Amino acid sequence: MINEDAPIGKLVYRSQFKVKFKSVVIFSFNNCAGSTDQCFFINTYKKQYLHRPNYLFMKKIIPAFLLIICTCASYAQTKPSYPNIDIPYKKFVLDNGLTVIISEDHKTPMAAFNIWYHVGSKNEKPGKTGFAHLFEHIMFTGSQHYPDFDRVMQTVGGGSNNGTTNNDRTNFFENFTSAGLDRVLWVESDRMGFLLNGLDSAKVEVQRGVVQNEKRQGDNQPYAVAEELTIKSTYPSNHPYSWSVIGSMDDLNA
Repeated sequence: MINEDAPIGKLVYRSQFKVKFKSVVIFSFNNCAGSTDQCFFINTYKKQYLHRPNYLFMKKIIPAFLLIICTCASYAQTKPSYPNIDIPYKKFVLDNGLTVIISEDHKTPMAAFNIWYHVGSKNEKPGKTGFAHLFEHIMFTGSQHYPDFDRVMQTVGGGSNNGTTNNDRTNFFENFTSAGLDRVLWVESDRMGFLLNGLDSAKVEVQRGVVQNEKRQGDNQPYAVAEELTIKSTYPSNHPYSWSVIGSMDDLNA
């Protein structure tokens, strides 16, 4: 507590608690020596010294700080409004276990197909990394009834097609005119069920070389080793995410 009868500049600080800090700033709303100005005390152990306030701090810094607080509080109370997006679709499961999701939109005479296989680099084993991505490439080499997949896609209105692989899945997608929907579905089903009948070692070697070239291109980019080091530092050696999707060059050469 403060002894208010003590002369200015020698106010006595009395407390039953020990002061843990060498200086503590306390704002007081008491009058200073009879004036109406607000004062603050700087405590230093057992003595207090009375000072005039810093008017720049009081009149400019504090109001600006309060304005920022009020602005943040007002923004936090404002609830953002989002458009109500409703995309109609149908979902069902075929007898073979394939889940099908269909969304019709007749604004343009175009169709898009995207199929996901629940297999990725996480299903590989150490010493056999990069195989999921390699198999993605092999899927474009042709099947029993369609030996040239890209040529078939050129007959459905100049459609585009591609595929991707990550840790958890491999997907293949096509964009084409709606008139080619039946043909695209037939081609996708054919390479799903009859890929091996149209595959030979020459096709595998070609795609192996393509994947190896992709890896070289990635390894030659600046800071390319950062991804590999991050993966190895994040997951233990036996974790299915502990190797890159494209795999190691030694495994691809095996």
